[in-house]
Amino acid sequence: MNSDEQEQPTSLPPGGFSLGGALDGGFDTYLDAARESDMLSLPRGARVALRKSGGQRFSSREVTVYRNGVVLYSVLAQGSGEQYGIAHLNEEQMARLDRLVRRARLLRQPASRASNPDGFSYQLTARVGRRLRTYEFSDGNIAAELQRLVDFVLAIIP
Repeated sequence: MNSDEQEQPTSLPPGGFSLGGALDGGFDTYLDAARESDMLSLPRGARVALRKSGGQRFSSREVTVYRNGVVLYSVLAQGSGEQYGIAHLNEEQMARLDRLVRRARLLRQPASRASNPDGFSYQLTARVGRRLRTYEFSDGNIAAELQRLVDFVLAIIP
């Protein structure tokens, strides 16, 4: 082997694929990194984060509810740009949110990615006990208990 040839690894790294040595390492992990950066994260001190996006006229809503009742949200709609806001849940509303999270049985919910191109897709991240759970689902593919949680969180946005 001359100095211009590089030995290629025999297995691909997780999320990567070979481009025939076109890159320094021989693998492209950009798509995997983009997929990870698009996932909804739960910031420190947050209880639930929800993103709803899609529709015939694309829109996106993102809501993060913190344990102290503070709610941060953003709304992106075609033609009106992105709007940000802050709300606050009282103790009764926070207790209801906790009940809805428990009733949604997030530990047992299967992840589903099937979606309608004109429908909405959802990402939900919640802290359930000490565990962090993230789910993706779409319209028409939501269990009733989970739908009540989604409806409650989205109703926070004015």
